[in-house]
This record gives sequence, C-alpha cells and structure tokens, in this order.
Amino acid sequence: MSSSAKSTYDVNKIINLEGRRALIIGAGRGIGKKIAHYFAQAGAGLTLVSRTEAELELVKKEILNETGSVVDVFAADATDEYSISKIFFSLQGLDILVNVAGTSAQVPAEQYNKDLFSRIYGLNCHALFFACAQAYPLLCKSKTGGRIINISSHLGVVGLPLRTIYCSSKAAVIHFTKTLAVEWAKDHITVNSIAPGYTNTELSQLVLNKSDFRDEVLSKTPVGFIAETDDIAGAAVFLASSSSRYMTGQTLVIDGGWSCV
Repeated sequence: MSSSAKSTYDVNKIINLEGRRALIIGAGRGIGKKIAHYFAQAGAGLTLVSRTEAELELVKKEILNETGSVVDVFAADATDEYSISKIFFSLQGLDILVNVAGTSAQVPAEQYNKDLFSRIYGLNCHALFFACAQAYPLLCKSKTGGRIINISSHLGVVGLPLRTIYCSSKAAVIHFTKTLAVEWAKDHITVNSIAPGYTNTELSQLVLNKSDFRDEVLSKTPVGFIAETDDIAGAAVFLASSSSRYMTGQTLVIDGGWSCV
C-alpha cells in the first residue's frame, strides 16, 4: 500500500456490538458477569440468565449505572429445559449466545457416583447443547451472522487428578463446538469456545484460598499469576464481533501457559 493510500479499516469497530442482541447463560457472577459488562460497554443489548435472581438484579443495576443500558434478566436453572425454552421463546431476536454456566467436583475416579456424573454432565454438556439447539433458529435470522461462544476449561485440554468427570465434560464442550461449527457454517453461524485457566471468581476462591493448592496452580502457570475475569471477557468480545467472522470451531485457551508445559 502506498503512503498516500487510506486504510479502509476502523479499529473502533473491532469491539463494536451495537445493534446486536446477546443471551448469556450463567451471567450472575464470575466470568459470565464480566462478559455481560464488556458486552454492554461494546453496545450489545443483553438478556441475562442465572439461577439466583438477586445476583442478576445486581448485575442489571451495575450495567444500568455504567452504560445506561437496561438489560432483561431471567432467573432459571440452565438444566431446566422448560424454563430455558420459555426464555428463548420470549426473545425477539438473537445474534450472540454465550454458555457460561458450569459446575465441578473433586472425586477419585474409583469413587465414581452416578448422581455426581449426571449433575456435572447435565449442566456442562447437556444444558449447553440444549441452549445451542434452541438458539439455532434465531441465530439463522441474524443479520450480522450468528455467534455462539461456549466456555470450556483448560482442563478440557489437559488432565488433573480428581477431576476426571469435570475434565472429560469440558473436553466434550470443545468437541461440541467443533462439530456444531462445521454443521452450522452454512447458516452463517460461527461456534467457538474459550478454555480459561484458573481465574479469580467467587467459585474458584473456594479452592484457590487454600495456600497449598494455589501454590500448585502457580507452579504450573508460566506467567506466574492467576487470571482475572477481565482476561477472559476480552476474548469473548472478540469472538462476538465481526472481527472473528473467519474463525469457527476453535478454542481459545487462556491459561497463562499451563497447557504449554
């Protein structure tokens, strides 16, 4: 390009989500809450879902104070297909779906428990897949191209003792993402996932507050610190925006280098 040529790119559009509607399931706290804040600041209209109404109302108030945007909130269990179906039915349109809700447990593999397995796979896999299927007809109508962002985990890429059920469920999320991306590409829907490493959230503090475990995590994290939710939310904005239109079926592993060593 000659020095006199003008660029046709506007860097401000990279994170512009104005005119787009996003549904975030698992937005009451942690990574989901931070993604909601980032999306609102980028101009997206929001519908937020979480089990706890009080948490949702707090997020709603915070976003209103920050951006002046009014968001819709629904208290619902992500595994309750009837409630989730009602939420999708109420939407006038949808451009972006973010599946954040998930759960974990530490249990030796030889102490396998059917109820525990069902609980983890029910939320981490089945509820996520059901939400994608419910979103499909709406995303097909998106004028900007549909976007699905699934939250997996770096433990879906590597193993960790006592978490066989959790790790395998998050690996399944990664492969759900790949397969749906291939199947729905013809409908102008991209499907990507984010695999965060250990991140400072209300839930992770239950284990990170234990000094021995925190030291173990840091010893396996080359960058030498625990992620903040901001470190994950920025990637979600990219995947929701037009800047990622040529990217689908991929997983962004944001783990401070854990999976590299």
